[in-house]
Amino acid sequence: MQITLPCPDLWNTVQKQAARVVARAKQVGAFYVFSELSGDIYNPGFFQGTSGIGYELQRLAYPESLPSVLLWE
Repeated sequence: MQITLPCPDLWNTVQKQAARVVARAKQVGAFYVFSELSGDIYNPGFFQGTSGIGYELQRLAYPESLPSVLLWE
């Protein structure tokens, strides 16, 4: 499976954004979808929570192994 984007330049943008998410998580000690919310709020949900963040980061690392749940692959 290959991640397909309509514009090749988007792949660089995706990689940079993922790197920022990981760097911020290392800095603050956790993944947050909404940085403006208090760190006391934990959202384990798939589409807007930490499990979804983890899944998408894994898809970036191993795109041939994990399907896109949004595309029903």
